[in-house]
Amino acid sequence: MKKIILFIITFFLFSQTVSAKVVSFYVSCKIPKGSLKTVKIDDIKYKKFSLKDKQKGNCSRDRMERSGAPYWERVELLQRGKINKKKINEITFKIKILEGMVEDREAFFQLENLNDKRGYPSFTLKFDETYLNIEYLKCIKCTSAEYLNLGVKSEQLRDFGIKSTNYYNKWINFKIIMSKMDNKGMGNIKTFVDGKLIFDVEVFYIKNERLKIKQDLYRPGKLSSPNKTTTILYSPIELNSYK
Repeated sequence: MKKIILFIITFFLFSQTVSAKVVSFYVSCKIPKGSLKTVKIDDIKYKKFSLKDKQKGNCSRDRMERSGAPYWERVELLQRGKINKKKINEITFKIKILEGMVEDREAFFQLENLNDKRGYPSFTLKFDETYLNIEYLKCIKCTSAEYLNLGVKSEQLRDFGIKSTNYYNKWINFKIIMSKMDNKGMGNIKTFVDGKLIFDVEVFYIKNERLKIKQDLYRPGKLSSPNKTTTILYSPIELNSYK
């Protein structure tokens, strides 16, 4: 009887899986020289992202003064295709910090909403002055698409003690589980680090826009003291989608 029940559960879980794949990426805007390399470890190809001081990004707004910075430093890859917001999505990857990741607002993963004019992330993972930080888009008023009042909320997870300097040359494993989008454009995102749930929040997926994964290093530039070099190894990102 137990074997039959186990078989039924296994079959049910398998039947719910729509796809399980390694996400394919492309260069969305020109990468600063020497900032992205491929490294092979045990037959697996990892991306080596690196940002040095004054390596300005080449996306349309990177050289503009905005969000408290005179310019922005960036190296990024953008997902081919898009996330299906009508399904449950599970995203897994790991990073290893080789140096740096101690400056202000150093992002390394984004879920970006894109239309023909601009992009705006629903969810971002970053280290902010060594502490893991999660930034997400909340919908304060969802009753009318014409009068949406959007707000960004940031959570610095000091209580979990996830500091970049404690993880040098160690793998940090991330799992992100995204619920389906409801009719107001809202969904739930759960974030796990090394198997431990650290964040569970309602997030706004902007309706009628393409939701894509960004694999990147992205941070504000500085004119006063220089930014320290940040270098990370980044595993392939896996995306599993369920009905």
